[in-house]
Amino acid sequence: MLVLKLKKVFPFLLLSFPVVIDIINGYLRGTDGTGESLIGILYRGMIILFSAIYLFRTKYSNYIKILILSSIALLIYHILIGAYSNGVFMTLIKIMNFYFVLSIILKSRYFSDRETVVKAAVLYGVLAAIVLIYCFITGAGYAAYTENTFGTKGFFVAMNDVGLTILLLNILACYSFQKTGDVFYFIALIIMSIGSCFVGSIACYLGTAFILLFFALSILFVKFEDYKSSYKVKLIMRISS
Repeated sequence: MLVLKLKKVFPFLLLSFPVVIDIINGYLRGTDGTGESLIGILYRGMIILFSAIYLFRTKYSNYIKILILSSIALLIYHILIGAYSNGVFMTLIKIMNFYFVLSIILKSRYFSDRETVVKAAVLYGVLAAIVLIYCFITGAGYAAYTENTFGTKGFFVAMNDVGLTILLLNILACYSFQKTGDVFYFIALIIMSIGSCFVGSIACYLGTAFILLFFALSILFVKFEDYKSSYKVKLIMRISS
């Protein structure tokens, strides 16, 4: 019973909760991202410690070893030439963090429920998009790129990373909706599509437009063997397009 409960909770703690960490981190670091905040480092450090028992037990173990050794070598190189900075260290941690998270998902028994894992990942994009929409409407948070221009960064420092993440999770939501017919994914893709447009980035505008275009085309013309959406949905898409 405990394992079943943890299967429902752990994916959201690992994949959805980081958006809260990113928001707090962005708020503490200020508009230009130069303020001090250790919360991001501490959180990723906890992920690294938790993933240690799984890290070298996946089919990506050899790649992970090469990545870690390369990162250490690069870090030593920057120290030797006097170019070390916290930014360099954080960039390396961000790169490796993907593999740490992946190792947990692949090997931990608490992540065996694929549907829960996918929803937890998509929820990150939904929450990030909601924050962007809220900040754009209320004027809270930080302006995107420069003052007096369209868009908002919300409380995110690495807005390009967040924008790209929302776009990728939007694709995942589109695919999951087609595959399962779950309304959660349809609502998620609508929210993420709106939120990504408030970033004020051409990449987000074009990315969202292409995602929605191909989503509509795939619903209308592509037959998925396990596609469970009703003909009513197809009819609505035909009318709206």
